[in-house]
Amino acid sequence: QQQQQPQQQQRRIVDPRPPEVMQLDVLFRSTSALPKLYWLPVSDEEVARRRLIKDMHKRRVAKRAAGEPGGGAGGEGKRKREQEAGDGPDAGADEHAPPAKRGAREQGERVEREA
Repeated sequence: QQQQQPQQQQRRIVDPRPPEVMQLDVLFRSTSALPKLYWLPVSDEEVARRRLIKDMHKRRVAKRAAGEPGGGAGGEGKRKREQEAGDGPDAGADEHAPPAKRGAREQGERVEREA
């Protein structure tokens, strides 16, 4: 029992100070203007990678706007070319489709309202 008492006393000892919290000014750089804006510097490699991605995106958008092939994942240009050629996903769909249902007004019937 004597051995258990010192262990229990050690468990009861609690540090009265709160755990140390890292301040934002230590972790990040910040602006001197208010409100403060916190930021981290970016490596030269990351800058080059981001510029490359941005340039690739700009070229893809320019190709898409010009209607050139290879301007993206297909989009409207590919769909339009397939429709013109008659070999798109909807080719021949109209031949086997049931007639569209029309409302009474479109069929020329008189529609009466209930008052």
